[in-house]
Amino acid sequence: SLDPDEAAAWLAGYFALWHPAVLAAVGRPPQPASAYDHDPPADGAIYAVPDGPHLYQSGDWNDRVTAANGIAVRAAPNRDETRYRLLAENGTDVVWLLDLPTMRFVYFSPSIQKQRGYTVAEALQQSIDDMLTPESAALAHRLITERLAALKAGDESARTQTTEIEQLHRDGRTVFTEVVSTFITNARGETLQLQGVTRDITARKEAEAKITQLSQATEQSPAGVVITSLDNRIEYVNPAFERITGYSRDEVIGQDPRLLQSGKTPPEV
Repeated sequence: SLDPDEAAAWLAGYFALWHPAVLAAVGRPPQPASAYDHDPPADGAIYAVPDGPHLYQSGDWNDRVTAANGIAVRAAPNRDETRYRLLAENGTDVVWLLDLPTMRFVYFSPSIQKQRGYTVAEALQQSIDDMLTPESAALAHRLITERLAALKAGDESARTQTTEIEQLHRDGRTVFTEVVSTFITNARGETLQLQGVTRDITARKEAEAKITQLSQATEQSPAGVVITSLDNRIEYVNPAFERITGYSRDEVIGQDPRLLQSGKTPPEV
């Protein structure tokens, strides 16, 4: 079975895998190669081929290995690889993979349908511009370009980034999402893929908007508003409170509300 590091590389989706049992059997070292059409199997290379469906390798991979006089050895995934696959295929977040040379998506997890209303097959036909609002599409293109340049210059902080992106649902509404994306670099130093996880944060954004709305209403209220902590200390007062009581915000924050009974407050308060 594959060890955890090999399983992680397998799920990352780029390198053809091999493991020690295969090397011992064939007696010669493997050649690094990609599992994508733009980088076909190397002549005579040794590949470990997954025993079952693979997240990223295309269905004709075995045929292409054979056509290149390669050696394809089936490798049974271990429990770690199976767990990662189950997480990707059954989670609520969307796992995806973008091929940078073509700027086309080559994988979406099934949760894309719940998040955006499109099937995997339909989503794979869409470009970044099709999927996102115009503002978010422009942001995505700019960030990819800037991050690739930074990564090429040696800035590893550009490899993984979290960004809020607005996506388009099939029914026309906007889905607010948080995207964590990571560039994948192969053994030859080529960065040809961007993989990511997209989480729907629409409910969180709506809650934040309501809090902002409530805060603005409180600030603009003609009535005095005081908010205290559990230990009975003033944490917030609005402008109307300052106007009515004569106390400034700085004077009362952290004080006990009994301060208002000190005799300095107008009786009508």
